[in-house]
Amino acid sequence: MTLNFQAHSVALCVSVALISVYAIRTVKSYAKGKLPPGPAGIPFLGNLLQLSKTPWKEFEVWKKQYGRSTS
Repeated sequence: MTLNFQAHSVALCVSVALISVYAIRTVKSYAKGKLPPGPAGIPFLGNLLQLSKTPWKEFEVWKKQYGRSTS
C-alpha cells in the first residue's frame, strides 16, 4: 500500500511539473507577441534610463526607427 501511494505521489508531482512548464511557456509566448516594437528596456525601469531631459527627441527617433507614422 505504501508503494502504491508513492507511485501516485510521483505521478502527481511529474504531472504538476509538466503542466507548470507548459503554462509558463504559453504565457511567455503570448505576452511576447502582444508588445509593440521598440527599444529593449530593463526590468522595472523600462526605457527610463535611455531618456534625456528632452524625451520627445528620443520618441521621434524611436518612431522613425521602430514605427510608422499614423498621419
